[in-house]
Amino acid sequence: MINALSEEDLTARYAGRTVLVTGANGFVGGYLVPRLVGLGAAVYGIGRREHPQVGGYFYHRCDLNELESVKQCIGRVKPDFVFHLASQSSVGTSWSQEWETVETNVKITYHLFKALECAGRPVRVLLVSSGEVYGDLGGRKAVESDPFRPMNPYAVSKAMMEIMAHRFQNTNVDYVVARAFNHTGPGRPGHFFESSVVKQFLMAVKEGKKRVQLRVGNIDVVRDYSDVRDVVEKYLLLALQGKSYEAYNVCSGVGVSLRETIRMIGEITQIHADIEVEEGKLRKNDICILVGINQFSNQVNTIPFKTTLEELVKYFFDKI
Repeated sequence: MINALSEEDLTARYAGRTVLVTGANGFVGGYLVPRLVGLGAAVYGIGRREHPQVGGYFYHRCDLNELESVKQCIGRVKPDFVFHLASQSSVGTSWSQEWETVETNVKITYHLFKALECAGRPVRVLLVSSGEVYGDLGGRKAVESDPFRPMNPYAVSKAMMEIMAHRFQNTNVDYVVARAFNHTGPGRPGHFFESSVVKQFLMAVKEGKKRVQLRVGNIDVVRDYSDVRDVVEKYLLLALQGKSYEAYNVCSGVGVSLRETIRMIGEITQIHADIEVEEGKLRKNDICILVGINQFSNQVNTIPFKTTLEELVKYFFDKI
């Protein structure tokens, strides 16, 4: 069981430690980096952009596709912890960029682990994988002992990342795997399902309409959503408490259909949705139900999905 820790205990474990976050400019990085800074860690972020998205930490522009560049970065930073968030993270995009997704996600992970091994210093890595690696379990909830049955290119890339990481067992690179299920919240990029729906509802609000026309794929699939802030807390705990080389589900344990998600967003915005299924939005090998069981104590899950959606609506409302 992964137990919740008090703020004092978390601070005692992270304060003064050097922490490297890959993909620091991404959605989760935007929450993890400030959280680590608040705990007193010396935080270094890397990404492909010229500048950091948020301030208050050290940032390096580094292309994880270039091994020598990664080695130089690791040599400068000398991290105690690494949170490896960087990846091509969209299932939808992976269908149009199949090999690019697999190649990128595996290559950047190998380069990171190889650079850490070459540095020779003891380091603890949180490797972020995905619940998608389980594939279709026939409606039951996924547990970590379930075998890989990836059903889309993104899931294949994540399964391969995990397999490749095992090459570094019994080196100076100590790692734990987080199999993250769906997560969202303020700042979620607009091309993901729930953000796209929120944006369409709010455009109707802006135009003074009471109804919105939604063109969707299969919205009867069920997914396990967590708030991004809960996910960040679980990452922090896993980096400290997870067993070496083991994988842990990061999920809420509660399934909600995309249809129900649309209904909840409609309730929040007071807009009615007219739904039309569009053939081009139907995904190949769509998993009907993807829900997990995790090993975290109940105190770690704190933010209800409805609250997360309300804050996501507010985030896009302010932008629109």
